[in-house]
Amino acid sequence: MTAQLFFIDTASGEYPVTLAQIRAAHPLTVFPEPFNEAFEAFAPVAAVAPPEHNPATHKAVEIQPVEASGGWEQAWMVVPLAADDIAQVRAGLLAALNAEYERRMHVIAGGYPLSERESWHVQTSEARALIADVHALTPWINGAAAARQIDRLVLAQRIAAKDDQYRVIHGALTGACQRIEDQIDAAGEDAQALQLIDVLAGWPGQEIQQ
Repeated sequence: MTAQLFFIDTASGEYPVTLAQIRAAHPLTVFPEPFNEAFEAFAPVAAVAPPEHNPATHKAVEIQPVEASGGWEQAWMVVPLAADDIAQVRAGLLAALNAEYERRMHVIAGGYPLSERESWHVQTSEARALIADVHALTPWINGAAAARQIDRLVLAQRIAAKDDQYRVIHGALTGACQRIEDQIDAAGEDAQALQLIDVLAGWPGQEIQQ
């Protein structure tokens, strides 16, 4: 087992604390050097794994070490999850969910430069206007069609088709994200139900994954 040093902040009673934490909380504290000679009274504590417990309902909290044969051992106490712990689980799930949603959205849009993506709303609005009325004013499509040497209506139809495809995928991703959000909301303060939620499962198919 790996031996390490544990300290108690005698001012606050907090345990365990590191040397850096003691210095931060008590900047006037002076530690003679070398450190090991100055703190010979602090015995090394053998690291011990936390006891088995159900992380959905309980957590392991480190307490003061206990005396064991030949020295001291790290000690733990298993306690029920508190409201703050459950709030952290919920926050972690939501953060992971949002990150997965953004990752998948990036997959379907990442193949286009930002400057082009910024013009998508102009492209689609002009394309649909031109499809509805061949006399519609479409300066963006006119310039792009001339540069590509294709008919402006053909370009408009291509833009509209791509926009239709994008909306289907965007809607599917957004719907999946909202469904998982609903699961998190429905779990409420039930830590075990929250632990069972997998924010990486149940998304649309492989065509929109990396």
